Amino acid sequence: MSRDPLTVVRVRRRTYGEARVVLLRERGSSLSAIARSLGLDLSFVSRVNGGSRHSRDVQEKIAFRLGLRLRDAFPEVRR
Repeated sequence: MSRDPLTVVRVRRRTYGEARVVLLRERGSSLSAIARSLGLDLSFVSRVNGGSRHSRDVQEKIAFRLGLRLRDAFPEVRR
């Protein structure tokens, strides 16, 4: 059975947002880098990552940096 990267990282009882931050770090990126590339405040990008704000553009950029499809990078979001 193949497990997706978020599931593997979440084994330590992390939220999806925390798991994405770990995966970004492993891939040489960060929420700060994503915020800079989009011209947005880090606080906004962080809230989108954590699920308290919504922005498809930010979610797509995070998913791209993770090398995942949007629905795999944000499984907690209903579309």
